[in-house]
Amino acid sequence: MKILRIGTILAALLLATAVQAAPTKTKTDWSSCYQDIGPNFECATVNVPMDYSAGSKTAAIQLALVRQPAGNPAQKIGSILLNPGGPGGSGVNFALNFAPFVQFFWGLEVADRFDIVGFDPRGVGRSTGVKCFGNEKKASEVFPSAPFPLTPEEEALQEEGDDLLRHQCDKRGSKIGDHMSTANVARDMDQIRQALGESGLNFVGLSYGSYLGNVYANMFPDNVRAVVIDGVLDPVRWLNIEGQVPFSARLNSSKGAQDTLDQFFELCIDSSGTCAFKGTSTTADELADRYRAIADSLIANPLDLGGFVLTYNILVSASLGALYNPADYPLLANDLAFVEFLIAFGGGFEVAPDKDLSFVNKRGFPNYQNFAEAFPGVACSDSNNPDNYDVWSTEGANLDLESYFGRTWTWISSPCARWPFADDGRYEGDFMSNTANPVLVIGNLYDPATAYEGAIAARSLLPNSILLSVDLAAHTSLGASPCAGFYTGVYLLDPNGVGFVDGRLCQGLPGNGNPFDLFGGPFGAADPDELEFGKKVRRGLLSEIGFAPRR
Repeated sequence: MKILRIGTILAALLLATAVQAAPTKTKTDWSSCYQDIGPNFECATVNVPMDYSAGSKTAAIQLALVRQPAGNPAQKIGSILLNPGGPGGSGVNFALNFAPFVQFFWGLEVADRFDIVGFDPRGVGRSTGVKCFGNEKKASEVFPSAPFPLTPEEEALQEEGDDLLRHQCDKRGSKIGDHMSTANVARDMDQIRQALGESGLNFVGLSYGSYLGNVYANMFPDNVRAVVIDGVLDPVRWLNIEGQVPFSARLNSSKGAQDTLDQFFELCIDSSGTCAFKGTSTTADELADRYRAIADSLIANPLDLGGFVLTYNILVSASLGALYNPADYPLLANDLAFVEFLIAFGGGFEVAPDKDLSFVNKRGFPNYQNFAEAFPGVACSDSNNPDNYDVWSTEGANLDLESYFGRTWTWISSPCARWPFADDGRYEGDFMSNTANPVLVIGNLYDPATAYEGAIAARSLLPNSILLSVDLAAHTSLGASPCAGFYTGVYLLDPNGVGFVDGRLCQGLPGNGNPFDLFGGPFGAADPDELEFGKKVRRGLLSEIGFAPRR
């Protein structure tokens, strides 16, 4: 699940996506690629059925794969498939960002003994895709200027954008649109597993990728060697069988985001004078009151910063984006202090072009990889949802009574109200299969996108699973918790070797765990050298973990 301001940093290499005859045998032929990024990357395509229910009569689609081979092939255990989330995030992009640094996250032995494999799921990116627009400029027209609607007028604009998306997809979308459910991606992963010649699947799924991993574990329980789900969605709430309210309103994401914002205030107060928003406040409640005053002021009077107007919607959306990554907490604190100052002095200031104000310019499409279509193509195929926009309005407003983030997390799924595609092959079973090996479930206590309750739910459903809780405010533990990274590496090497961590609490950030003290003082003080590397790598990874159809 994703709302972030970090853009995708890798250019797309377009591969052929033409529909062709169904394959009689799945195989992979690897060849060198992306040499400008890393000397060892190899690419391949795998043909899989478009419609698994049609047997040999179906057409085939292509999946794009990239891998970094194991550092020590003689000791190779297998391959680790990656999914960064979304839905709609590129596993190829993510692998290109992540694979060169896997030893720093999961240990050198994992890098030596596993191929790291990324793939773009069906309908996404370089794989056979659903594409409803000719270019990114046209696609961007479906997104209103407000990150989420607050007024009836903004709700009407959101509905107009959704109608444009539906019309274009109905007119131009390919047949793949009816076959994009998570269940079909899980079937594809099992085809990839067979193509790689491996008896069991090794998989790491982040954010929405946790739902993909959960579905795979329940559809193919005997084929699970090691499945890690990090930043976990409640699978029953995602499926949303009742369909009376939007699925995204049921995920507890707005609560998770509010809990993380409250923890942001606590960390600011507890910092060693390095939080710019702290001022003379002595309690987190005082900071919460000051944030509320900023929000109320922007509702009444949006702030003109000289060509850019800061609204309440942008404040909330940008705050949410910053909460994904602890390294961005000092930047958010800086911006809140700056905006509070401008409001106190009546505005009238112009933001310089080089001012690092994280509220500015949060939208954009650095590469057209069917951003607008990919998220609803999967999410709306998986879940049941109402067809009345009044329900989105009511549910968003109700959740906003307890969280700033109720509307933004509710309206992210509004294209589902009139989505033109449906997948009869979606997963509708339970989530209680007994897997051949335990599934590792990782949940942060404070996660602004996938609330901790999702990890608890997944652990309670999967009979053969391990819950590793992390004392961390961030979206997913990857690259932020050395403790969780260590146990992930141990688990990948031996899926039955970390049962003792079930129910334990793992430390989050190193040292004192306070991001304000770890990632620099107020107004851009330099970070310690030993943290700079990890901070930059995680920011790059969040380009895909933080993928979102609406910025």
